[in-house]
Amino acid sequence: MWQALGTYKYSGSIGNGTALKLVLNALLGMFGEAYSEAILLGEAFGLSKQAILDTISESVIGTPFFEYKKTLFASEKFDPQFMLKHITKDMNLIQGFMQQSHLNLPVVHKDVTIYNKTSSNEDSNLDMTVVYQYLKDMKASE
Repeated sequence: MWQALGTYKYSGSIGNGTALKLVLNALLGMFGEAYSEAILLGEAFGLSKQAILDTISESVIGTPFFEYKKTLFASEKFDPQFMLKHITKDMNLIQGFMQQSHLNLPVVHKDVTIYNKTSSNEDSNLDMTVVYQYLKDMKASE
């Protein structure tokens, strides 16, 4: 698994690799949702999507993850790189662990809710960044 991410890391006893994978996927889930909200905020200000994407890319928060997903946000064609159903599964596993551990992480909890709602339609086989479209459609229906 770590080789696919670009590094190999010995993580110790059995289960630690899975735990680290869930930590990374929590960040992926939060980043995907946060970037979606930031883009929608910029668009609500009247900024062009391209200007928003370029500014994010050129800033310190223009992460490799963002660069990998930027074309999906730009085109609004969410061809799967990391399917929504997989990030949703992992976010739900994380939430289950949080409940079991009495750990309150409000951003993760909010994102689990959003990913579950996004996955409840036919979009679960699309890329996880389809959450952008879900939030955009949610805004339009208000």
